[in-house]
Amino acid sequence: MKKRYLVTRIFLCTILLLSHAVFPIPANFSEYSNHKSIIDSVQKDLESCKYQDAMEKLSDPNLQARDWDEEIAYYYRISKTPEKRKQEILHLIEKSYGSEKYLLKAEYAVLDCTPEKSLYWLGRINNKKLSRSWLYYRVLGFIHYQKQDLLASYEKLEQSYVINPKQPAVSFALFRISQQLDNPKNAFQWSRLFLGSAAAKDRFIQMKVRYYSLLDAIRLGKEKYYRYNLLKIRSQNPFQKKENEIVQYLQNTSEESPHLTNAMARHFLLYFPQSRELHQIVLSSCWEMATSCDAKEHLKERAVLFSQEIPPTIQYANYYLEKKKFPYALALLRRAFYLALTQDGLVFRKESLYLLQELYARMARMQDYRAISQLLKLSHKTDKLTFSILKSEVQVNHQNRELLVFALFWAKANKNKKGFAFFETALQERDRRMQSQELLLATRLMKYPEESIRFD
Repeated sequence: MKKRYLVTRIFLCTILLLSHAVFPIPANFSEYSNHKSIIDSVQKDLESCKYQDAMEKLSDPNLQARDWDEEIAYYYRISKTPEKRKQEILHLIEKSYGSEKYLLKAEYAVLDCTPEKSLYWLGRINNKKLSRSWLYYRVLGFIHYQKQDLLASYEKLEQSYVINPKQPAVSFALFRISQQLDNPKNAFQWSRLFLGSAAAKDRFIQMKVRYYSLLDAIRLGKEKYYRYNLLKIRSQNPFQKKENEIVQYLQNTSEESPHLTNAMARHFLLYFPQSRELHQIVLSSCWEMATSCDAKEHLKERAVLFSQEIPPTIQYANYYLEKKKFPYALALLRRAFYLALTQDGLVFRKESLYLLQELYARMARMQDYRAISQLLKLSHKTDKLTFSILKSEVQVNHQNRELLVFALFWAKANKNKKGFAFFETALQERDRRMQSQELLLATRLMKYPEESIRFD
């Protein structure tokens, strides 16, 4: 057993190195805590545009940990490093004059993270052709990005890309900005454009973008592209036959070093996005880290990847319940209830309803609380229900949404066309009335394809 464990460990060290894992796994996992400060320092250097300092720290032979952030991947794998580009600009400035020189100085200032200085040089450009060039808009886009104006940054970078599409760094930046703005439609568009560029030939970058493109495809209901992307990931996965060994290894080390286990599991999720075991390892190690890790994003990713399954949706809802962000929990629990009715019919799993009842009590929505109590009773005698009984219950309980959705499924199951039309109209009117409080939040949260109940 020990020999097998050692072989597995050596195997994982080797494949991580081959898969752009720049640093080897430490022989002793406890060493990771000694190096985490270096990783944190590298992140701060990158955020402050101290690229040379970051590079020196990353080349430290004593560094035994791996940084997994896509920003480092961006700086080192998509295009030339900013420091190298700055040297090129200095050389070009010596041969340039007038507006062309000012534009180069503006680009240099952007790379130096001095947006105000960059704006000054752009303001001195009096050449109309240059002021409408792809480089001008690119520089202006990154100025806005550094000033944290994401919408303006997106607009200018998009203009730059339209003029000159051969800019993988710009398509990647637009993809990242779309993610930050929580716009899956735009993120999906830019990820596809980036994946078609030469820069996407780098396997690590490609798998990273494909993973998030997979999430966006699900959120947008693009099933054909989702299946295509999943096949691409599988066909380019060098670890395809080693999934069980990887999972077992990470399960054995999760308690010893949750930080490193979390980082490794996140890395392998790019290659095994549908692995329930890896998703659970990420969450378990995140909870082990407590204050240094927020499980929110991964809970969301898992709920999206397994969007037709109830447990991931409920677990994500529980996160918001614990954080007392009730409108978000409400949106998710309603989806879990919808999935239960869709999959189980009128004899559905009740967990989502019990949680909804608890949530309504915490939100002091006592009418809805009582409506759920009545719905739980009705769900145990579905064979005795009639249109008149359900219509009366809906009216008495002030058009509670869960009662209306249940009534729609009852009418569909019993082929009651008149009843279906009545409850459908009532639900639409109720949703229009409550839209600003509930449905907009639900849409913004998950952006699943519209949940519809049809009378077939």
